Amino acid sequence: MSPYSIKIVMPVKRTAVIVCVLSAFFFLSCQTGPKIQYMFTEDTGNIPLNEGAAVYIIADAVKGKPILETISIDGMNNKNIRQLLDKTKTVSAGIYKTDTNPRFQVYASGNYPSFRANLALGTSRYWKKVRSGKNGTQYWYSRKDGISVALNSGHAYAMTDENGSHLYPVAAAGGTETPEGFWEFIHGSVIACWLENPGPVLNQIIAEMGIPIEIPAQRIFLSLFPLSDTVDSMQQYEALLRIQFSGPTQARGIAMLMTLAGAFISPENGTESGMEIMAAVLFANPPVQDGNNLDIKTGVLGLREISLLFNIFSLQ
Repeated sequence: MSPYSIKIVMPVKRTAVIVCVLSAFFFLSCQTGPKIQYMFTEDTGNIPLNEGAAVYIIADAVKGKPILETISIDGMNNKNIRQLLDKTKTVSAGIYKTDTNPRFQVYASGNYPSFRANLALGTSRYWKKVRSGKNGTQYWYSRKDGISVALNSGHAYAMTDENGSHLYPVAAAGGTETPEGFWEFIHGSVIACWLENPGPVLNQIIAEMGIPIEIPAQRIFLSLFPLSDTVDSMQQYEALLRIQFSGPTQARGIAMLMTLAGAFISPENGTESGMEIMAAVLFANPPVQDGNNLDIKTGVLGLREISLLFNIFSLQ
């Protein structure tokens, strides 16, 4: 199947937070932060982010670098982003719904130089050291960017403000348990995510397509796999989507409806809306049932399509 060619520009509000966080890690990393010891891993069954996020994203910052480099916002050029990613190994993020703008929590592991940190802290007027009211641990806060950061030379957390108030950015003890089967599903991927209660956004997009069906999804897994060993802007990818339902009967019925609808869907090349990219993902191939789950393999995707896909899912 030929890749869909979709030209997009990532909205600033939907990508600025993660880039600002990486920037903070790059310039502020030092030994004065709290002792952050653990990384997310399939061995522990959890990730070091707070519970309650609508979307959790995990990225290999090395192999997924071409995708992460597609982020572009005012004040951050490609050279800046490459420098940040060169010092980061893994990134995970939680996106939490609020009454106003979504709130983000980010965790990264890497190698962040203390010399740059000391220099930045000594000259910047935008960052100050504050103390957690829960455990007395110190962390950094920028009122200008609305971001709290706690870090040492190898690991870092960050969190955006909630209703104008900064929060202690380190995850609660134990972090968040990953859903059953998640690590097996994403094995070998460069970027993956899971979504809790994705039905409303999914059905809204399907309704915009003019398809008279609803998908009562309880959870969605999404994994992104490179189609070669190269790590560059020409890399192409394939996505695997798993939609979870309440039972096998429901999954079987939705599979039949999606297969029937897919026969009438023909996404056009050169489009850039969420409707077209979701059509390319949901209806490129017939779904395969596995118990309560439906697994869908996409066609070939380029960097632009992937950026738009994560943009849709990240702010459901």
